Amino acid sequence: MLQLRWQLSGVCLGRVSFCNRHSKGYDENDVICETEIKFISVIAFKQNLPRFTSELYNAYDKVVELIDSKWLKELKKIDKEEFTYWNPKHYILYLDGYGMYQFIAQSLEIEK
Repeated sequence: MLQLRWQLSGVCLGRVSFCNRHSKGYDENDVICETEIKFISVIAFKQNLPRFTSELYNAYDKVVELIDSKWLKELKKIDKEEFTYWNPKHYILYLDGYGMYQFIAQSLEIEK
């Protein structure tokens, strides 16, 4: 299992573009590696500081998808036609020292 200590470089948000997050960290053998996570067609984003994160959703140093989340249901209720078009998913990532990042996006790509 790959455990990373993260360093963030920046966030690009856009409805049709992507959000990316570059990180450098160490794997389980203390070998430095770099990972890029691209969130494709981001329509919403939230970030909580560590002290204001009440639940981790098993997303510590990894990306998880939250199925049928309350947030997805709220967005679908606001505009069902757009929601159906984008078919978004709810992704969560918790980074030690940075907090929780949540993305509503069509998909994601991970490159090492």
